Amino acid sequence: MNLINNDKELKEFITYNGIPKEIFNHADKMDLSITDLFKDKIINNYSEKNLVQVTSNLLGVYGNYIATYYYNRRYGNSLNEVPIYDEEGKEITKADVVFTDNDGIKNYCEVKASPWIIHDGKIYVDDSLSKKERQLEIIKYKRIGKKLVTQASKLTKENSKVNVVVFKGCIIDDKIKDKLDNLGVNIHTLNMDIVELEEYIKNTILSIKMKLITSNININKPKLLMKH
Repeated sequence: MNLINNDKELKEFITYNGIPKEIFNHADKMDLSITDLFKDKIINNYSEKNLVQVTSNLLGVYGNYIATYYYNRRYGNSLNEVPIYDEEGKEITKADVVFTDNDGIKNYCEVKASPWIIHDGKIYVDDSLSKKERQLEIIKYKRIGKKLVTQASKLTKENSKVNVVVFKGCIIDDKIKDKLDNLGVNIHTLNMDIVELEEYIKNTILSIKMKLITSNININKPKLLMKH
């Protein structure tokens, strides 16, 4: 049996089998540990629910990375996780991406890598789900919509241009669009299909899980945690 003895070796295995170092580096900026996600949710406690959670977390990382790459290519000055302060100098949030455009205007971006951003459940359609599953999905995407509007409102306190960045195929409720428009926030859609990206990430996670099994690899636990 092959052993992975530490996080470094697990990271190397995951990187070799599908998730590049650039994504690990970007996750670090977002205070997210990919190795911990895999250990806690995929390796030691796998379930369909945990697979969905890890996919969602990584979708957020990939989304932020892709948006950063896009703006860097276009303007060459993108920054990540930039603090936003209130009038009293207290940090109230962070902008996912900040860049200065060709007109010298600073842009603050909230990136949402989600297939749905909704205000209520009227527009949500997925005939493959049961009634209960559909309700849970509606709750999830309503939370994303509410959080997006709240975050966009905080970013406008900098009196700079604010953008919500989404991906091709993302369906945004008109009520959310109206709220963003009232805040003076622009919606920018990047030309990468969000459903395809989500599916790619899920399949990558499952592939890594399967390779851990077929390679007969065991995650070595610290001796203090082992039962005698």
